[in-house]
Amino acid sequence: QVDNTTIWCKDWSAVSINLNGNAGKTIRLFFKTADCTFRRHFGYAYIDVNSECSSEFVGATYCPDDTAVNVTAPYGYQSYRWFNSSFTQVLGTQQTIRLSPPPVSGTTIAVEIVPYDGYGCLDTLYAQLIDTLNVIANAGKDTVSCNQKPVQIGAISKPGLVYSWSPATGLSNPAIANPLANPGSTTTYTLTTRNNGGGCLTTDDVVVRSSFIDNSLQLTGKAVYCQGSGDSSILSVLPNDRIQWFIDNAPITGANQQQYKVTKTGSYHAMLFNKDGCSINTVKQDIFIDKAKPGITYPVQYAVIELPIQLQARQFGFSAIWSPAVNLNTPASYTPIFTGTTDQLYSIEIKTVTGCVTVDKQLVKTIPHVDIYVPTAFTPNNDGLNDFLRPALLGIKELRYFRIFNRWGQLVFETRNALPGWNGNLNGILQATQVVVWMAEGTGVDNKVYTRKGISTLIR
Repeated sequence: QVDNTTIWCKDWSAVSINLNGNAGKTIRLFFKTADCTFRRHFGYAYIDVNSECSSEFVGATYCPDDTAVNVTAPYGYQSYRWFNSSFTQVLGTQQTIRLSPPPVSGTTIAVEIVPYDGYGCLDTLYAQLIDTLNVIANAGKDTVSCNQKPVQIGAISKPGLVYSWSPATGLSNPAIANPLANPGSTTTYTLTTRNNGGGCLTTDDVVVRSSFIDNSLQLTGKAVYCQGSGDSSILSVLPNDRIQWFIDNAPITGANQQQYKVTKTGSYHAMLFNKDGCSINTVKQDIFIDKAKPGITYPVQYAVIELPIQLQARQFGFSAIWSPAVNLNTPASYTPIFTGTTDQLYSIEIKTVTGCVTVDKQLVKTIPHVDIYVPTAFTPNNDGLNDFLRPALLGIKELRYFRIFNRWGQLVFETRNALPGWNGNLNGILQATQVVVWMAEGTGVDNKVYTRKGISTLIR
């Protein structure tokens, strides 16, 4: 089962195809399955073609010093019967027959093959047994295993041969023709190949050189820091034949040295190469270089004398220190409480986890009482002076409304923000000189509601 799904597997099924008379032609094989419902099941078929194609049975040619001969008839038939050349003796009823000791070279044997129903007719095949087999061990070319990555040695297996590798250390299977080799150090492997009858023993050697690159990555400095703080990040690797540094998986032009000084935020790693042609990546190292936010000046806060008011620093970083600490209950806070009788200018030092420091300013003005003031006149002529009619809030923490009416009682402007105010336009039309009535209501720092009204003159 895979992820609670049942997977059905069928063992290998072998078949034989007679290609006599088709030399030089292209053969196309078609496979059809009738056991799956469309779109409800799936299946995979794996095909392995025997490269040792010949007109002889496997094992019909044997070694002079074999102690036995194993002869295999073609695959894919329902039953087999082996006979001597005169058909006077049944030698066996399996697909493979073992003759021990081997018969005289030149002996002919026959096999009667019966196909499955509907797949052909009964047939008889003949094999002549001759002792001319020559076995050559092939351990393959010398190779390199990089960083203990398995490499394949040997060659494609041939039917009827027996393989044995020595030493077996680091091999996926020492009893096959082409195992995967993963030695911990440079190793010479010896392949012994013989016929399955025991004869024609031959050997061959292959050297698997183990080449290892130390891909350790060292960070000197900090992985996270603030620009301009004096901190830095330097990445280092051990010496190699060639080095290439990467940022966010893209190669850095000219970055081929053993050490690399990081100059911007990113994910860094190096690819290392040695003289054996091996290469490997280091682990990735994330570097974050922060930049301090510029300081700002907060809007003036009005506080009624001896009445507590909460101040508010910008909400970022991990700490805020107000200086000087006078008239504050907790200067090491984003929201200290001010209680005082005189004006005070504060510097707020905000620090981030990366070490960046931002300094903001906050002026607190003390007033004897909460009030709302509105100028008696304004001149909206775009000269930058008195162009807007707006309320001046003293100790008001929330403006509920600010409304302006013309002489006919028509509402010409309304807002809940003190800025920017009314510019003297109504529906995009400049209003003439006139007297207007204003009304304002707000909540004071003492949590009381204050309502004010009055008149102002629009002057053109």
